[in-house]
Amino acid sequence: MQNNLVEPVLSDNAKYITESRYAIKGEDGKATETVKDIFWRVAINIAQNMKTKLRFFMK
Repeated sequence: MQNNLVEPVLSDNAKYITESRYAIKGEDGKATETVKDIFWRVAINIAQNMKTKLRFFMK
């Protein structure tokens, strides 16, 4: 992950919801990634999906 990215500015409630719903969790059930990590992971997956779709439609 990129370390030089700005930490997202979210309310405490938004951070709680993001971490509780979308974070990858360890065996203990606690989040193993930060909100910034979650956003980065989601962005990478969206970009990879778009790349795959573009390759399909450009044939």
